[in-house]
Amino acid sequence: MTKRYATFDANALGSSLAIDAGGAQVTTLASGLSAARVALGTLALSGAEGFAEVILFGDGVATAKMRAGFALATADLDTALGEDADGLSYALTEGKIRSNAADVATVTAGAIGDVIGLRYYGSGSIAIYRNGTLLHSQTVPAGWVGQSVYFAVSIG
Repeated sequence: MTKRYATFDANALGSSLAIDAGGAQVTTLASGLSAARVALGTLALSGAEGFAEVILFGDGVATAKMRAGFALATADLDTALGEDADGLSYALTEGKIRSNAADVATVTAGAIGDVIGLRYYGSGSIAIYRNGTLLHSQTVPAGWVGQSVYFAVSIG
């Protein structure tokens, strides 16, 4: 596999989010977000494999609702990842895989500081790992076939 590197996209952020550390960190500018916000990665995955590792950390109410996963460019950036048809997420502290505002699967809940692995297979399958252990794998949702998929996180 050819190595390609991505950061978070400063032009694909929900309101009250910011990029820090050269695009490697997503932070919030608000002392308390009223709703979750999404940040997309810069690497569009379409027909090519990709892997990302995300470590969610912080404090406060927003931390308890952090998510990591995948999204299309058309995902709503001002809602939690996985709450529309264009996102699929691992809700870390809830132990849920979410897409289209529904639970797709119940998995082991995580904790702040866990390493979340996100794998996109060029064939249109995805997998989510927690600390190196597979939590969930599936084909991409039907509406995603042929679309560019991005790694994504949400805070709040």
